[in-house]
Amino acid sequence: AGTTRARAGGRPRGRPVLAFAPVLVATVVVARERRRRRRTTRSGRREAPSAMPYESFPPFAIIVGAITAMGGVHYAVQMLYEGKPKPVGQDNFDRLMKYRDERVRAEAKSAKPVL
Repeated sequence: AGTTRARAGGRPRGRPVLAFAPVLVATVVVARERRRRRRTTRSGRREAPSAMPYESFPPFAIIVGAITAMGGVHYAVQMLYEGKPKPVGQDNFDRLMKYRDERVRAEAKSAKPVL
C-alpha cells in the first residue's frame, strides 16, 4: 500500500527511474554488433586474433637500425679524426680550462728542469 509514498530522497518507492535506459540499450547493441563484425571475415569465418602484426616489424627494424647507424657513424668518424669521443655538454668554462691546461703543459715542456 505504501509503495508510491515519497522517501527522504524525494523519489517515490517502486521501480527505479531510468530515463536514459533506451540510449544505454542502443549503445550496448551497437557495441556488440561492432565486436561481432570485427571477429568475422568477409566469408563469414571467424578470424583468430594475431599476437603481433608481423607486417609492421620490418619497417620498424629498418627505422631503428638507421637511427642507430647514424649515431655509430658519427662516433666512428669522430674517433677516426680526433682519436677520442666528442666532448658533450661542455660550456665556456670547460673550454677555457682546456686551453689553460694546454698552455701549462706547453710551458712545462719548454721549461728547464729544476734541480
